Amino acid sequence: MNITLIRHGQPEITVLHSAKRIKASAMQAWIAGYDASDIVGAPTAEIISMAGQSDYCVCSPLRRAHASLLATGYTPDEIIHKLHEVPLAVVNVPFLRLRPQTWLIVFRLCWMLGFITGSESRSAARIRAGEAAEYLIKHAEVHGSVFSMGHGFMNRLLARELEKRGWKRADNKGHRYWSGVKYRHPLPQTPR
Repeated sequence: MNITLIRHGQPEITVLHSAKRIKASAMQAWIAGYDASDIVGAPTAEIISMAGQSDYCVCSPLRRAHASLLATGYTPDEIIHKLHEVPLAVVNVPFLRLRPQTWLIVFRLCWMLGFITGSESRSAARIRAGEAAEYLIKHAEVHGSVFSMGHGFMNRLLARELEKRGWKRADNKGHRYWSGVKYRHPLPQTPR
């Protein structure tokens, strides 16, 4: 049994609107644009191959994930809302202007350390990732291999949950856009 977690391609907004420094208060609109953004570029042959080795395909409901899946040449067997990226809370920091990608890192770190909470707490995100991992495992038991088109942070949480359940990392192509990681369930030892 295999489960492959693939991160979506690069959202168009990161190419068009990431160089300019903005205030934290402008990040709500930027994040909404990120969530509504199409993607630029194409998946690598390696990622298409990883996806093609699966018998069942699931996808996050966010546009960038769905557009990425279509770019690989596949359509989802199922859209799973639990694969949605962990939402970010935005805190207004007056007088400071940073690039959007820098704000994203700052906000995610503050969220991870418990300094800010958004619409989903850290513990709630972990619970959701655990539920999503169980769902992927059930599909792997039925179909043999599953691939999921999702998001960077949620994929990291899913990976942790799979490892807790005994799944072993078989292949890792990083954590950037168009990256993937494959997990295998270790077969039970046969008595000698």
